[in-house]
Amino acid sequence: MQRNKVFVTVPRAAITPVMMDEHEWLFIQGQNGKKLNGKALTPEVRKRLLEVTSLYASSLRSPHSVEPLKEVLNRIEALKRQTDGLRSYIWKESKAVKSELLYWQDRIDNWDTNLAEIQERLLCIPRTELESQFPLALLDRALKGSILVAKLVQHELREDAGTSDDRNLWFLWAALVFVAATALALWVLPRGARPS
Repeated sequence: MQRNKVFVTVPRAAITPVMMDEHEWLFIQGQNGKKLNGKALTPEVRKRLLEVTSLYASSLRSPHSVEPLKEVLNRIEALKRQTDGLRSYIWKESKAVKSELLYWQDRIDNWDTNLAEIQERLLCIPRTELESQFPLALLDRALKGSILVAKLVQHELREDAGTSDDRNLWFLWAALVFVAATALALWVLPRGARPS
């Protein structure tokens, strides 16, 4: 997946898993990692390289499966604002309850909570007596949980945009391709250019 894109659906195009034989890995890394400063690729690294290659290939072959990250984040932010506006309109709450939402948002920002805890504390608890008497109080709690889930997803997307393992593996993969292309003197020439 490109750095500024995010999957919005599972890619529809079936991607044949990339497989490499031992001699292909040895060609890329050299005997005993000679081409990689003496560092051979472990089976786990090889496996991850093949997985991330398939992931990137699927995003390139299925452009309908990805959208610009910035646009997705902006739409999530707009949804949070609209949902909070609806919450404020349908149910007037005390300052203590308003500070509860800020408390949860701070916990998300500090990676001090997760989806399971938000579900357990806000979304999956039985209906209270107050919520039985006042259905809009129930809707308020559900909307509050939705805002927090949206914020959690937004936070994860932002974090993944800069430092995901797959992205780091992508750069390693690109470096390996570069090594292989250099060794074989394979380079893509601009359209219309002729090899010298």
